[in-house]
Amino acid sequence: MKNLLKKHREILMYLVFGVLTTVVGTGSYFLILFAARLLGVSETGVAYNFVRVAAQIIQWVLAVLFAYYTNKKWVFEAKETDSEKKRLASFFGARLFSLACDSAVTFGVIFLLSAASYRTFSLSLPFGISLSATPDLWAKLAAAVVVIVVNYILSKFIVFKKEPASGEIDKSSDL
Repeated sequence: MKNLLKKHREILMYLVFGVLTTVVGTGSYFLILFAARLLGVSETGVAYNFVRVAAQIIQWVLAVLFAYYTNKKWVFEAKETDSEKKRLASFFGARLFSLACDSAVTFGVIFLLSAASYRTFSLSLPFGISLSATPDLWAKLAAAVVVIVVNYILSKFIVFKKEPASGEIDKSSDL
């Protein structure tokens, strides 16, 4: 079991921090929507769509910052380099691509569910907690799956790509 964990450490750590990044991003998204509703913004009004876009951008920035530091330190165990600014720019560029994927899935699912006249349902949980299965919830869950996969591929093969040790031949160019 220990060898199996060691062999798949990177993927396991990526999944752990991917879930935590999703919690940071999705949590901030829903906190912003919740705050908007507390301030009287109607979920059926045009203003709520603007709040969704703002929430999408804010959650992305928070999630990217969290992910960069956790991926660098604990997932890919990247060493400090002279080109740290280049790596950070590469990471943000890759995450901009995944933001486009996230936004396409998020707003696509919301649009499809709204067009299909999806009706929100609620679950009552213990301790007075209620969970509403809104189009936003389904959209963010679907987007999280897509984004975690896209981000892993971009991080592993582009941003935190292991440089060959001195004297070693880079076999990736043979592809």
